[in-house]
Amino acid sequence: MLDIIERLFNTLNEKGIKYCHWKSNESLGEALKGEGDLDILVDRRDVGDFVSLIESMGFKRAMDLKKGGPDSISHYYGMDSVRGSIVHLHVYFKLLTGGALVKNYRLPLEELLLTSAENIDVVKVPSKSAEFALIVLRKVIEHGTFFDTVLFYREYDKICRELKWLGGEDVVEEAASLIEIWLPSVDRRLFISCAKEIMPGGSFFKRLLLGRKLRARLHNYSICGPLKAFLLTGILMIRRVSQKVSGRKTRILARGGVVVAVVGPDAVGKSTMHGELKKWLEDHFLVEAAHVGKPPSTLLTVLPNIIAIFGRKVFYKYRSSRVKKDFAGAGKERKKTVGSFRFLIFAIRSLMVALSRQALIKNTLRKASAGAIVICDRYPSYAQGAMDSSQFEGMEEYFPSSSIGRWIAEREKNIYKSLPMPDVIFSLKLPVKDALVRNLARGGSNIEDDEYFSARHASSTKQKYISGCKYTVDTSAPLENTLSEVKAELWRCL
Repeated sequence: MLDIIERLFNTLNEKGIKYCHWKSNESLGEALKGEGDLDILVDRRDVGDFVSLIESMGFKRAMDLKKGGPDSISHYYGMDSVRGSIVHLHVYFKLLTGGALVKNYRLPLEELLLTSAENIDVVKVPSKSAEFALIVLRKVIEHGTFFDTVLFYREYDKICRELKWLGGEDVVEEAASLIEIWLPSVDRRLFISCAKEIMPGGSFFKRLLLGRKLRARLHNYSICGPLKAFLLTGILMIRRVSQKVSGRKTRILARGGVVVAVVGPDAVGKSTMHGELKKWLEDHFLVEAAHVGKPPSTLLTVLPNIIAIFGRKVFYKYRSSRVKKDFAGAGKERKKTVGSFRFLIFAIRSLMVALSRQALIKNTLRKASAGAIVICDRYPSYAQGAMDSSQFEGMEEYFPSSSIGRWIAEREKNIYKSLPMPDVIFSLKLPVKDALVRNLARGGSNIEDDEYFSARHASSTKQKYISGCKYTVDTSAPLENTLSEVKAELWRCL
């Protein structure tokens, strides 16, 4: 059992908050390890205390970006500090059921489940007869749309295991008695027929007929009419298929999206950290990735960038790194040594990069404003001459005040000054001697020469950011330890 889950249920029990883990208790052990959701029904009288408790434990509320949902069903996510796992609480304040996509029936059985609750380890769960009664109703109701029927048979082995674990035929009579008391519109004979046909060996066509009959008996408990429910199911089914194809989640945190930047010198582990954070979060939330250090071209910059790609291999001395190196080492003869034309090419290239970064950062800001968690590999700072920032530190004086080069330099500098800062910044640090060793370990074409690498490392130390959530991370420790530290700090900021 994960530490955060054990603490949660122990505290709920100590405070006397009335709840139960109301379904899928056959696989409760897996859920307690963080493998799947925890479906918790909470007494409405204890909702305030429950929400205050889980928020004090660091749980955060989330919602679906494209799927409206009632306030009586909420999603909360917490992070286990020991293992770094994300825990999902599917919290119900009313018992809504009726399908995988559209919960169209509000069944007044909360008190039945809560009053019959008994303990499995530290978790309160309904009695087996009460849970059996509910799974029969849920699964027969689901035989109402093609999509829900397909899902039923896809999960049929799991359903059969759950029915057997709950007692199967041995608890049918007891469950029928409970339904007679708590849901009088469903008579005993109908419920027993539903239970018989939902178990292994039942008839598919009888399930469809019983599903229709059961929904008719429960029509007073339906939230919307049959046509609206059918249309909603169709729309949500299309969205689910689209989500499966794209592989993207649509759930966002209720507090809104954020832009997270991972910055620092080369070979300190930025790309590794960026990838690990993305993998950690994207199983649960809408996550976008952006490589701000190597921004994609825009319509304005695509042609110059293509020319630059081919030109840098032929005209080595026109590469930005070479121009900066010659400029730094030329002393008073800088303008003569570097040459006006090389300065101009350098200025144009720097402006194209700035424009591409500006477009990418504006796009990340829009995505974060819509609720996404955007994780950036590298990010510009306001400091001139720093890595991924304005490149004209001390160079403006070598352009005549009326020249096109001077105008380009000013334009590039102003772009970087106007860029919004990320919400959360992780600045990775590593001594240059250790970074050089990692650089050599990269192998292949990824290895940079020591002189260029050391210059890049020095430029990264100039980076300056204005952010309320900025963390300096020493990556000389093992990745597991560093990642655990970063996850904990990031979760606090989300």
